[in-house]
Amino acid sequence: MHTFLASYLVPGDIVCLSVGDRLPADLRLFDLTDLRVDESSLTGETEAVPKSSEVLCTHFPISNTSEVRFSSTQNVNIGDNKAVERLRGCHDLINIGFMGTLVCSGTGKGLVIGTGEHSEFGEVFRMMHSEEAPRTPLQKSMDKLGKHLSAISLIIISSIVIIGLFQGRHILELLTIGVSVPLSLYLTHTQIPYSLAVAAIPEGLPIVVTVTLAIGQMRMAARNAIVRRLPAVETLGKH
Repeated sequence: MHTFLASYLVPGDIVCLSVGDRLPADLRLFDLTDLRVDESSLTGETEAVPKSSEVLCTHFPISNTSEVRFSSTQNVNIGDNKAVERLRGCHDLINIGFMGTLVCSGTGKGLVIGTGEHSEFGEVFRMMHSEEAPRTPLQKSMDKLGKHLSAISLIIISSIVIIGLFQGRHILELLTIGVSVPLSLYLTHTQIPYSLAVAAIPEGLPIVVTVTLAIGQMRMAARNAIVRRLPAVETLGKH
């Protein structure tokens, strides 16, 4: 038996487990002696789960090492990786040890079937980072308000420019500052569209919303409720 870093494990390696060990990869367990594993880091269950080497899926019948043919450079030679996926589809995988879980009692051995991002823990981590959180009702309302303000501003600015064109003014005189443009026309046709465009942007609205949510977060913290994301405060208020 050799000891080395978990990062060097590949599918097909065999790992020996004892009390206090943290599983370095997803393992197909065998040769167990009263093995119990704490899976709270993965499932949230606080009670230790008793493990067994019994066969749960006939498509993946591993009960002892004599039935396994493996290579240090390839995945376990039991057909293909779909066998692992079929096994993950079984309920109550008591013959599988998951990466990151902790051995609470007993001893046993395990055949590596998944490492790193290809383990169950890695899949959960990837799903958590790839899935975008749904937008809260407040965020949806702010998006809708911004679209409405932009549309109204565009209509008004376009109307002012069109009116100026009907008065015989050049388009450049309506949108730029020219030395030949009289001050009255500049104030009428140029300053007004620019002013409307700037005024239509609610610059203070994000600050007001952030401060309001921060106050709600502080009130929640005073009641021993820690909120990591500010939009979650508004979502909690809906329930």
